[in-house]
This record gives sequence, structure tokens and C-alpha cells, in this order.
Amino acid sequence: MPGLVRKLLIFAAIDGLILQPTAQKGQRPAPATKITYKDKHVGPASYDSHDYEGPSAKGFEAFGIVGLLTVSKSSFLISITKREQVAQIQGKPIYVITEVALTPLASRIEAENSINKTRAGLLKSSIEDHGLDDSDSEDDEVNVSDEVEDDTAIETHTRTSSVAEDVISKKGGYGRFAQKWFSKKGWAVDQKRNLGMSTEPYAAREQDARSADVAATTSKDAEVEPEVLISDEVRDIENVGKSDKVKNVQDIAESMLPKLLRTTQILFGTSRSYYFSYDHDITRSLANKRNTNSELPLHKEVDPLFFWNRHLLLPFIDAGQASLALPIMQGFVGQRAFVMDSNPPKPVVGSDTEKTSMELNEITTDSSDEQISTARVSADKPYLLTLVSRRSVKRAGLRYLRRGVDEDGNTANGVETEQILIRFYLGSFK
Repeated sequence: MPGLVRKLLIFAAIDGLILQPTAQKGQRPAPATKITYKDKHVGPASYDSHDYEGPSAKGFEAFGIVGLLTVSKSSFLISITKREQVAQIQGKPIYVITEVALTPLASRIEAENSINKTRAGLLKSSIEDHGLDDSDSEDDEVNVSDEVEDDTAIETHTRTSSVAEDVISKKGGYGRFAQKWFSKKGWAVDQKRNLGMSTEPYAAREQDARSADVAATTSKDAEVEPEVLISDEVRDIENVGKSDKVKNVQDIAESMLPKLLRTTQILFGTSRSYYFSYDHDITRSLANKRNTNSELPLHKEVDPLFFWNRHLLLPFIDAGQASLALPIMQGFVGQRAFVMDSNPPKPVVGSDTEKTSMELNEITTDSSDEQISTARVSADKPYLLTLVSRRSVKRAGLRYLRRGVDEDGNTANGVETEQILIRFYLGSFK
């Protein structure tokens, strides 16, 4: 099958978001892909159409593309920023997604802001990881200054006698909280700002509301002409009702967008329940495995029953960008190596020629016993146990909302489990 992009660089250009695959050793770099800001068109990128000036300083590295998420009029690119290898099947590594990044496609400014925050977050996490590694070797050392500071911080805290006094003494902090809590916008503006999105729509809606109030007050003072036709009034009322419904739907979508984006980050990243592989089809068991010499791309070889990001990848698949179409499976993949004794110790036989105890024989220094122990050690056989659970895309949902079987025979939250037991010799599978 054609190879998938294993690492790519994502950065913002003038007319779109650029996805530049990273070249491996001894290979030429693959052509870049561009996603335009206006119509979200996916296609090849020409270096003449965007400023290609130091993308490594303005972008971030990703290990694959989950897809393109579109909500109302907003679109976001979901990319894999952190992964972890959890297993190896037939020499092919299997990864779990640990963190994803959502990059807005509204404009270059929003895309750059989001990219900068993603780069800063990745840099901070890498520094913290190195700090944890260094601190592991210094666990025995005690920092006296930290303990003293903690004690003084606790002593300086004064507790008042009533809740009212606390609220009055901290009216500045509570006032800001109350303003956000009782506001129609709620916490949406801050959440959108943290994601690198623009907050102009909220200001525009406030300005429209204020102008509408002014127009309403002035219209009350003005005299209404009696020559207006009733049919025109009814038509105007219907048009206003339709426009209000459309506006309400858009307002609801925009207000729920930050929560939806945060949920998307948790599901694809923090939950650690989505797995992928560049070279192995993890959606099919070894018993149902297809021909490995097929020339079809991986997204056409996988089982659609366990292909969880198919709809998100449709823009890339329709554009012919098969190298970016990375199938993702939800479920669980675990692997554990162990040693099994093929010649377990035999029980001691008593005088009555019956098995009276499971205790081992006494150890002697005889040379024959040493040969027996050597033979027993060589009888230990190493094995590798792999467990793969695949969750179906049909009738997936919460346990108390999805029950029973539908007309096509799909059960609610169906899971297929596969156990693979492999005996290996010196790291090679047999």
C-alpha cells in the first residue's frame, strides 16, 4: 500500500494553512498541501502562492492528521501532536494518541495565534518532561526553602467571621466572576480567546443589539402611516421570524463551539482511546487480514465498521491526498511479554507411590542436578500477549442512550476483541 505521512509541519500562509510533510533520510520531501481560508479547499500548495519564509519558526510538528472539523461556519484542522507506542504487531508499531491540536481556518491571524499557542504548549510540556527526568535522580534531596514558604503562606491566611465579609473584602474578584456568570456570553469569549479565535462576532452582536434598541425607541415616537398593506406586514413578520430563527441557531452554535472544541480535544487526546498505525491495519484481525501487497491506500483497506475518522478525512480523500488520510480506531491496544515454563516442577512422590505434596525436591550439589537445572532454565519459553479491542461506529453512544439492536443487526456499543499470542526468539517473531 502507498506510504502515509509520518511527520509533517503545519504553518499559516497568506491564503491558507500549509501542511508540509517532513522528508525522511535518503528521500525527497513530499509535496505540500494547502487548505484555503475562504472555501476550505484542500489541494496541492505551490510555493509561489504563499510566503515560504522560515516555516519551522512559525509552525509546529504533527504526527498525522485526524481530519477537518466543521461546525456551522467555522472549520478546524485536527492534528496529532503527541503519540505513544503501546504495542508492536508483526514488527509494525501501534500508537495511541495522547494530545491533539485544533487549528482554526477562519483567517491567517487566528491560525497564527493558535499555532503559536500550540508551539508554546509543546515546548512547555517538553521542558517539564526533562525536568521530571532530572528530578527523578534527586529524590533524596530536600528543599528547605519551599517548606518554609508553604508554612508562612498558611500562617498569613486570615479567615473572616462571615461569608458577607469575605465577599465585601474581595468584591473585585467576585464582581468579575458575577459579571461573566450572569452575562449572556458567559465564558465563551475567554474560551475562544484561549483557542486563538477572534471575538469580533460578540462585539458585532452587541453593537447590533444596541442599535436595535435605539431604533425601537425612535420608532415608538414616530407616527405609523395607516396606508401600509396588511399583506406586506404579514410578510415582513414572517421574514423577521425566519431570520430570528436562523440567527438563534447560529448564536447557539457559536456559544456551544468552545465546549465542543474542548470535548474534541479530550476525546481524541486525553482519553487515550484512539489508536493508529502507519503500516498495519489495526481495524482487522489477523484472521481477516487482507493482502499486504495491495496498491490501494490504507483508508480503502480498513474495515469501515471501525474507521472512526472517515467523515473528518473526506475533504482529504476527495482531494486525492491519500498520504494524509490516516485511519484511526477507537478501543484499546495492550501488549505484555512473559515467560512460561514448559517443564514445570513435578510433585514429590511419597512411599505409597501417591502424590502427597507439591513441594520441590531438595537441592543438592551433585553435578547431575546442575545439568537438570540448566535444562530447566532452557525450557523457559518467552511469549508476547497482545489484546486488541475495537469499538464499532454503529450505534455508539452513552450506555443509557444506546440499547438493543437496530434493523440492520448492529448492537449498541459493539466491541470486537482479539487476543494474539506470539512466541518470539531474541526479538524476532515466529
